[in-house]
Order: sequence, then structure tokens, then C-alpha cells
Amino acid sequence: MVAGFLDNAQPIRLAYIGGLSYNLESLNQYVFGQAGSSIKAWMMLHDKNIDFFLNSVFSKNLNDRQNALIQKMSAVPEPEKEKDSPKSNGELILEFLASRGELL
Repeated sequence: MVAGFLDNAQPIRLAYIGGLSYNLESLNQYVFGQAGSSIKAWMMLHDKNIDFFLNSVFSKNLNDRQNALIQKMSAVPEPEKEKDSPKSNGELILEFLASRGELL
């Protein structure tokens, strides 16, 4: 009975409710909260091949909200860091991406 009902089901696209703020926190919540486990599964199935992953990600186009967030965040100066402090993993990844010319 249920199978007959589901046979006619159509997939629905994720919807964005207009007016909600799009910021770094909401982006992080989506990437790590909703997509994080899928990204992990994908990476595990591809032997954690970061080059293939990055090439796949950087081949995607950004939408207007994502471009606006990048512009907004680029305009915010980062606080100065101590010269002798070790670099975080995030800083090391950004340096790697910049060395490959894959940052905007």
C-alpha cells in the first residue's frame, strides 16, 4: 500500500526562504551541519583524495548570495596575529589553495 503511494512521488528541491540572513555562520551550519556527513562519506569513498575534492568544488559556480558574502568577508580586516604563533589548519589550507591559484 505504501509502495504504491511512493511510486508516484517526485523529488523536491531545497527551498530558500527569502529574507533570512546569509552569513558565515549560516554557511558553516549548512556545510558542516547538513552536508558535512555527505562530504565525509564522499571523501572516504574517494580515498580522501583532497586534490580531486578541491577540483570538484572549485569547478562549481557561486550564486549571488555567496559572491556577496565573499565580498563582505573580504572587506573585514582580520585581527593581527602573533608572529610566532603556529598556523591553524585553516590557514594552511588557505595557503595551499592560494599557491594553486584557486582562491578568488
